Amino acid sequence: MKDQKIIISRTPGGIPVIVETLPHTRSVATAICVGVGSRDESLENSGISHFLEHMMFRGTSNRSYKEVNETIEDAGGYLNAFTMHELTAFYSLTMDETTPVGMMLLEDIFNHSTMAPEHIALEKGVIKQELNNMINDPDMYIRRLLMQTHFGDHPLARPILGREETVESFEREQLLEYHSKHYCPPHLAVVAAGNVNAEEVLDWASRALDHKTDNGHRKERTAPSHRSSIDIYPRNGEHTYVGIGLPGVEAGSDLAPVADVMCTILNGGSSSRLNHKIREEEGLVYSITTTPIPYKDVGTIDTYFSTTSERAERVLDLFAQELKRFKEEGIRPGEMERAKRVIKGALYRVYGQPRDDMRTMIYSFMMTGKVRTVDEMVSRIEAVSEEQVMSFADSQLNRGMMCAAVHAAKEKAEPVAIKAASIDF
Repeated sequence: MKDQKIIISRTPGGIPVIVETLPHTRSVATAICVGVGSRDESLENSGISHFLEHMMFRGTSNRSYKEVNETIEDAGGYLNAFTMHELTAFYSLTMDETTPVGMMLLEDIFNHSTMAPEHIALEKGVIKQELNNMINDPDMYIRRLLMQTHFGDHPLARPILGREETVESFEREQLLEYHSKHYCPPHLAVVAAGNVNAEEVLDWASRALDHKTDNGHRKERTAPSHRSSIDIYPRNGEHTYVGIGLPGVEAGSDLAPVADVMCTILNGGSSSRLNHKIREEEGLVYSITTTPIPYKDVGTIDTYFSTTSERAERVLDLFAQELKRFKEEGIRPGEMERAKRVIKGALYRVYGQPRDDMRTMIYSFMMTGKVRTVDEMVSRIEAVSEEQVMSFADSQLNRGMMCAAVHAAKEKAEPVAIKAASIDF
């Protein structure tokens, strides 16, 4: 939008501060971001980023966790956080008139969390339940399994929640050491969106974080390699869950919008090729999705569906046929325009919501070091050509680079895995 205003500045201590001012709203989303996630953990402390995220809300040297909760709710807001493979973020969402309360509490939990041993013991039980919930939600669990199939033993494939044995092992000293090592410059950024003054956010960020100093620690990341493996992950139950993976592009790549357009043509709505053929015409699945997933130094193109074992084999045949037809015949009249409008519509429908805009800016800045306005994002999509899409398809929709994860009862999974290994496009 032409009136969208995003200001990027730095505190005197050098911490980036990104603010989008939205005068038409009556709420403000404010976040402190850390450029560390599950891929930065060792095998022994897998899940510690997520565990630490939980513990930050368990009370500070200034307030009990009950007082933290009461204070933010008295202000008509809430506190939350999320941990990803490559970043962690803590945020408040408040009414504009109570923004200082959200900022005060964010600063308190980020800097003064006590990590009390009795709360650590409680949180171990909470996170074990979260682990069980994921394992028992196969629609979600297949995504974790496909990551493992994509990247094998690489740290990027490690589960964000960790494993039950690592969660059980965490102690206060580990958490404090991890916090001290990573929760400091140059790993920090502040992001805010809503009816807020950028200078006020900058002043608060400086007061809250500029006392933290660079301890010299740097993350040691290596880019993973894609595997072309077909893996079976047994489960109890009648349903079969399938993930198909292909290489994509990293978050900062100029080809990222090309990947978006190609995936939208293939499977970006009810009229897209895969959805129309597999769901609408043949009724083989309730849903099938294809999404480009960019990371800092690598990317994937992931397709997911679930159905019965027998139908899964037919879905795999149709998946391969549609990809092969797309590569051989090219883009049909109207497909480029429709795909671009689908993407533009998705961007415009959420634009201007403080929490959504905050999350978009967090991901963009922490992954690429850049923040684009919605008009700039749309311009990148509009600039994609048919030639770029077909060139990208030729290079990335490569059967030799495909991997697949099959999550089903062993006797049901084996014929699906055999079929996955036999398809060609």
